[in-house]
Amino acid sequence: MTTTTTRTTHGLTMRERMQIPRSRGATSGFLLIILGIWGGLVPFLGPVFGYSFTPANAWDFTWGRFWLEILPAIATIIGGLWLLGSAHRAVGSLGAWLAAAGGAWFVIGQDISRLWNNGLPAAGVPASATTVGAVAEQIGYFVGLGTVIVFLSAAALGRLSVIGHRDVLPVAAAGAPVVGTTAGAPVGTTTAGTTATPAAGTAAPATGPATGTATGPATGTAATPVEGSHAAVPPQRTGVADTPSHAETTAGTAPAAEGQPGVDSGSEWDRFRGR
Repeated sequence: MTTTTTRTTHGLTMRERMQIPRSRGATSGFLLIILGIWGGLVPFLGPVFGYSFTPANAWDFTWGRFWLEILPAIATIIGGLWLLGSAHRAVGSLGAWLAAAGGAWFVIGQDISRLWNNGLPAAGVPASATTVGAVAEQIGYFVGLGTVIVFLSAAALGRLSVIGHRDVLPVAAAGAPVVGTTAGAPVGTTTAGTTATPAAGTAAPATGPATGTATGPATGTAATPVEGSHAAVPPQRTGVADTPSHAETTAGTAPAAEGQPGVDSGSEWDRFRGR
């Protein structure tokens, strides 16, 4: 009996399905790390290049920048690192979701902060005096940055949610059981119910008499002549008188005396005595 592991999609066990190549989320993870670093450093380095929100001072820490820029940047970086270095599907997916949450907070955080900051954005307002500059700062700091992070995270989740061709090849190369075999079935038995040839060294069940065994009557009995062969001639007895059979006796035969055989007539008995 051969026991095979129960397999699910594409002939893979649950453990095999959770294993992925490390390169599966490498590109998305690397880009998410870069975007997270940008989102966390731009509020402190941007004022140096005239690209900032108020207060337009380099390396000026505020709680608004912490909650709306530093915190989502940390979430994006951690999620990207999990995507970049994980060979487990669940860990990579968790990293992608964490990065997606960070990107979503970049997008909506400024507006939500009005609820606790007297109706004003907690991270300030664009410091540029021109409309184009203000739009560019809004996109680069929050809306555009968060949208790209969410897009990359969603792409990584899509790649992690499917079983690719490269996930099946290592299992097939390792000699995994073919899909369709039944656990606990005899060797060679398929789900269709057909049975293959028994393994080497095992004797097949006999369907007829074994070679060389006697199929006729027991020893001492007369065998029936085979069609086309000569019937065996019974051996002749010599020197012994044949005893008359019961069919040859007649109803009028006299009973024999003690110690003498029964005969048909006296003349025959006389001839027998005269021999």
